[in-house]
Order: sequence, then C-alpha cells, then structure tokens
Amino acid sequence: MIMKGQMIFEFVVATLVFIVIVFSVVAMLNSTVSSFTSNYYRNHINEEAMRVSELLVHSVGQWNVVGGSVAPTLMGLLGLAEEWPVLDDVSVGYLSEYCKKPEQREKMVRLLGLESRGGAQGFRIVLSNASQVIIDCSTGTPYLEQGYAERFAYTRESGLVRLGVYVW
Repeated sequence: MIMKGQMIFEFVVATLVFIVIVFSVVAMLNSTVSSFTSNYYRNHINEEAMRVSELLVHSVGQWNVVGGSVAPTLMGLLGLAEEWPVLDDVSVGYLSEYCKKPEQREKMVRLLGLESRGGAQGFRIVLSNASQVIIDCSTGTPYLEQGYAERFAYTRESGLVRLGVYVW
C-alpha cells in the first residue's frame, strides 16, 4: 500500500537520531579543537624559550665595545658561552650592560629571533647564582601564558648559575 504525503514514524525517528548525532559530533569537535589550539600555543612558546636558552648557553657571544657602548656584532650573536658548561664573564657583563637600555631590549627581540617566529612577542632573561641576580632583562609586561626554560651553567666569577628564560 502506497501512502502519498504521509511520513512514516520510523523515518521521523531516524532523522531525529541523525540530527542529534551530527550535533554531538560538531560540539565535540568544537571543544577538542580549541584545546588543541591552546596546547599548540603553549608548546610553541615553551619551544621558543628552550631555543633562546640553548642559544645563550651554547653560543659564543660576539660583542663590539665602542666608546663605552656595548652592542652585538653584525652577526648579532648574544651567546654567553666560553666553552660549555662555562659561561664567559665578559659576555655576561656585556649582556647585562646591553639590557639596561629599553631600546636595546626591543632590538634583542629581533636578535633572539622572536619577532619572526609567529606568536612570541617578548622575553625575560634571569641569570642568578645562590645569592644574587646577575642579569634580569625583560621586555614589557608578560602575558598570562609564558614559555619557560631553565639551564644551569658555571661562571668563573659567580660559580654555579641558573639561567631562566621566559617567553610570551
């Protein structure tokens, strides 16, 4: 028997079940994708902090001193290493001096490769031993989410030091 213009009860139930399933899948994807995006950003800035800490601890810095003013060479290497795990006290002093001027700190964002990496906008570098802070250099106010990396090294003048790098 053919009924024209009438819906079968099973068809209505199947359509409603299909709509509920589609809605559930879309809602689940929405919540999952947002958590993946948040995790991606957090992992990205942690990776940037790790990269900057590696650069500082493992690279030999190249500095120019002209008329009492300190600046990195054209290569722009801000490294502090003398020979791993020993940091060069002269490079540490140069970085500390270079960080004292706000306009230099903004240049450091570029020299550390943070502006071209998409997302990371600023940093804070803290070098300290057990009794004092040797370098505390930062740009601006940190964001809520920060990447962090920590390294331990040795300087002849200060002994065992901790290098903390924050990136936001």
